[in-house]
Amino acid sequence: MSPNGGTTVAANRRSPNWCSPPNADGCRKRPGGCQSTATVGGSESPTKERVARVAVRIAFLLSLLASGCHTPELSPVDITGPGWVTQHGQAIWHARPGAPELAGELLFATNQLGDFVLSFSKPPMDLVLARRVGETWTIEFPAERRRFGGHGAATQRLLWLHLPGALAGRPLRTPLQFESDAGGGWRLANARTGETLEGYLAP
Repeated sequence: MSPNGGTTVAANRRSPNWCSPPNADGCRKRPGGCQSTATVGGSESPTKERVARVAVRIAFLLSLLASGCHTPELSPVDITGPGWVTQHGQAIWHARPGAPELAGELLFATNQLGDFVLSFSKPPMDLVLARRVGETWTIEFPAERRRFGGHGAATQRLLWLHLPGALAGRPLRTPLQFESDAGGGWRLANARTGETLEGYLAP
């Protein structure tokens, strides 16, 4: 009988290797595990049940982290296959005020579904790789070892992901701004961050 009136039953009376006294969690340790002798509501809470409850909680938390932070993976695509239109051009990227302008080669491929592949490179290095398939998008900055992905509308801070829509004539939300000229040149800017893209694509 315990001092508080509850009954405490040792988890394994025959285990001679337990250390004493119990630790702060009310557990006596022995080789191969920890057996609880804590009194809860007048009776012992079995160790296996505690471990099971903790495991469920950890699995739940990991599922939340995965759903919030996981970058989706897109299967490789052959942009030379039927249904794809590919254009090549040049672009100048000004990532932010005070940053150097980067000039490079631009490759843009799209299909009738609105899926696209966008590459900005300065051979032999890829600077930006962006893709969209349905509602899923990814963007990678290999030189900076950064990669993002998601579903639905992309954040306006990822300016490259909004270039295909601007080129297709779709309206952009503030603070994004797009201009084009009769010669095929265009300029996409984020008025809030100061990031700009300027270039052209050959028909």
